[in-house]
Amino acid sequence: MPEWKFHGMRRRGCVNGQDVLGGLWISQVRALVGAIGGDRTLSSIGPFLSGTGSRGAVNVRKTLGIEGNDFVDVGKASAFVLAFHDEGNLVKVYRNGLQIVDLEPCPFRGAPWELCWLRDHVAYKAFLNSFSPDLEPYFEHDVEDDSTNCILTVTKGSKTPMQGEPVMELTTEQVRESVPLDVLSKFGVEYLGEYVAGTTMAAKQALGEDWRSVLIPAAEHYGVTMNQRITGATRLTGTDLASVGMVVDFISSLVMQEGHEEWVQGSDWTREITECPFSDYPKEVCEQLEAMFRGLCCSMNSTLVFYHDKRMTEGHASCQYHIMKNGSSVCAGEAVESNEALASLKARLAKGEISEEDYLRLRRLIVE
Repeated sequence: MPEWKFHGMRRRGCVNGQDVLGGLWISQVRALVGAIGGDRTLSSIGPFLSGTGSRGAVNVRKTLGIEGNDFVDVGKASAFVLAFHDEGNLVKVYRNGLQIVDLEPCPFRGAPWELCWLRDHVAYKAFLNSFSPDLEPYFEHDVEDDSTNCILTVTKGSKTPMQGEPVMELTTEQVRESVPLDVLSKFGVEYLGEYVAGTTMAAKQALGEDWRSVLIPAAEHYGVTMNQRITGATRLTGTDLASVGMVVDFISSLVMQEGHEEWVQGSDWTREITECPFSDYPKEVCEQLEAMFRGLCCSMNSTLVFYHDKRMTEGHASCQYHIMKNGSSVCAGEAVESNEALASLKARLAKGEISEEDYLRLRRLIVE
């Protein structure tokens, strides 16, 4: 089987891997706030994202060759982070601090305020403290109000007015022009992937096994809402098995998954993933990605079911994706049984390609 890499669109129509994972993270935080409240959401997720910010600073320093700790160094590193978040920002560095000004409406506008607090006052604060432990971020405007632009000020200790004229100004667009897109994309996927993983583990700690009843439906709904934007970016409007598979390929490539060519056998579309940035993540993250793809596939064609039967997060050498066609709608929660789909599963069980546990799990996806 030939090795496969997506050589097309890493970014097209303002859709990239950061968009995909950022949207999934918004759906997670919104669902958790609804389930356990804002205060508990903050206290549950905060410790995980603090570690993400610290690790991110180490990686950005290494990538940009930053060795110092002054405000110019902090400004350059901050602009890099904002660039792979894909925001339009201006970073203005002064002698006694820096300001980050939105040049475009924030992509998180409309998200729960808890999300921005976690991103800026937890993850970004930890990022800043890796340069100096007394750096503090302060908002002048926040997404809670209707202001077009947010302004974030960073100073040492208590907030003080910026002194004099800026010693450096750097836009995120300038960063994107000077840093290879694949480098930014890799950092963005890894950084936001840690947001998703940390929120998943926080939900599991807070809710136990009930975390699935909160985050899995949220991920499925997010997948449904992705349909119009993703198909608009790819210009793939078909709803047959192969066309839906191409859309899944596109999203998979955006989040840096690579592997073998996909193939279609009867009513079963299959793709094997051999490289994935989430291979060392908790398996619960893959469950949400599976739910996201399941929602997307159902929204494009209600007779299609998406599932994994192999996951690297569970010790397999590769992941295997399937889109299986049923005879009737499965998105409305109807109990539909497809003889062809079940026969394929039974044959794979008999050949030893899947375990009995996987068979029962996948059968439930098809018939429930």
